[in-house]
Amino acid sequence: MEDLGISETAFGLLVVAAAVSVEEVVLEMLPAHRGHPEISVGNALGTLLFLLTGSLGVSALVRPIAIPSAVSSFHAPALVLAVALLLGLLLRGRLGRPEARCCPLPTAPISWEPSRWREWTSAAR
Repeated sequence: MEDLGISETAFGLLVVAAAVSVEEVVLEMLPAHRGHPEISVGNALGTLLFLLTGSLGVSALVRPIAIPSAVSSFHAPALVLAVALLLGLLLRGRLGRPEARCCPLPTAPISWEPSRWREWTSAAR
């Protein structure tokens, strides 16, 4: 990954997560389209919960995971903020098209790499 100029963390945040999420999007669209949006919401929340707990837990059982400093200092707090914002939208009781257009926006800061930004800005000088 370093040859491409991105870290493994950024690759996982962007490419792998997007590829895995395509199936989830379809699984969430079908019940919503059929008039059962509560199943879509439950699937989205359940998937997030399992991926954060079960998937990481199983991975750590197989092999301990070294957490890069960018994850603990930037990505994890950005994820918490993004989830809080999205849960705030859900707690309003309705998620319409205007709100739905905003849902992907937190992905940008979460996928941003502070260390790469410093490298790019210093190289540009």
